[in-house]
Amino acid sequence: QVQELQAELALHDSMSGRQSMAYAAYTDQQRDTLREQADRTAALSGWTRSTAVATAAGESAASAG
Repeated sequence: QVQELQAELALHDSMSGRQSMAYAAYTDQQRDTLREQADRTAALSGWTRSTAVATAAGESAASAG
């Protein structure tokens, strides 16, 4: 069923004039690359992983350190 949905999405993308999209799960390397990019972007705006975790847990960013 997943393969059928991926084929349907590919057909829809083709009909919409979009470039090919990857609908498969990320590889470990892709996941690591995305995590590194997100960490760099977050660092530029003053966020860290601990700040994000604390914020998600409902703590204030100041107390997260």
